[in-house]
Amino acid sequence: MAVERARAMHYKRAMLLSGAPLDLQTMVADAIRDSQNVEAREEGENVRRVLSGVGSTNGMLTAKFMQFTVGQKAHFLEKDSSTGDYKLDTTGVPDNDGSARREFVESLTFLAISSSHLMFVAALHFGSKALEEHLNWLLKKFSKIATDDYVILADQQSASAEQRLAKHPVDSVTIGAELEFEVVEHVKTQRRTKERETVPGYKSVRPVGPVADMLGSLVGDWFGDVPLTKALGKDERIKATLKLNYSNRRKSDEGFEMMQKLAVAGRHFDVDDTRVHLHKGGTLRGTDLKVQTTLTVKVLESGLIDEFDLWGKVHSWLRHAIATSIVPQ
Repeated sequence: MAVERARAMHYKRAMLLSGAPLDLQTMVADAIRDSQNVEAREEGENVRRVLSGVGSTNGMLTAKFMQFTVGQKAHFLEKDSSTGDYKLDTTGVPDNDGSARREFVESLTFLAISSSHLMFVAALHFGSKALEEHLNWLLKKFSKIATDDYVILADQQSASAEQRLAKHPVDSVTIGAELEFEVVEHVKTQRRTKERETVPGYKSVRPVGPVADMLGSLVGDWFGDVPLTKALGKDERIKATLKLNYSNRRKSDEGFEMMQKLAVAGRHFDVDDTRVHLHKGGTLRGTDLKVQTTLTVKVLESGLIDEFDLWGKVHSWLRHAIATSIVPQ
């Protein structure tokens, strides 16, 4: 029996860095058609990303954006009654007769594209940066955009924010988000024996994602010689923030233009941790900078979103958003 759950839907407007007109829906559909087979459009070697289940719903291109690691096993925990603690183990994908390929899905995002409008709901963690990178890889592989051009998934500012931006140039930009980590090593807990006490297990992690990339570009291999370990079962959160301030005493149009571009560069960071400070015009934040909404969607017993229900609600939202000028035509 399906249940209803609230899910965040994010909106992006696709544009080309060159400024040329862009119909992302048509380009992606053409690339999918040219690929013919899903394996022909898998990006990566060991860790792979791919658009799957591509179809047409209510005039939109709909798909699932997935990431998986070839041959990866899934981790699970089990309560150990003898120690009163959890023990960690792994399991492979269920056996079949070998006729079909099977992999564990690590990240999953449902997306819909209508012309240059892109809406997505992340069921398992995936940010817009990964989606933007994959779309560019796909379109360049199948020669839909020039190799020196780039598709940008830009945020849509509110109408009042656009009016303020037209009157007041950007003075400074504050961007930030939670630091993401991926596990690179698991060490299991060693149970107590006659010869030793219990030795707690741990996992070694390294930072990944847009914040890690940002810090890496500034300070180099900042975690290369400082391994980070965490106790099994712990989920600490670390947040990083960077403020870029235009501090020249004599302001120039070129400098303000640079700050506008830096504001665009913050598109992949958390909405609550991004601020655009205008020159003598106050601060833009939250819904001023990004259009997103909460949808109530049906979730099946399997835990997957009911796509028929989801796409209907996404389409209705987009029609309303265009009619009320929340997003442009």
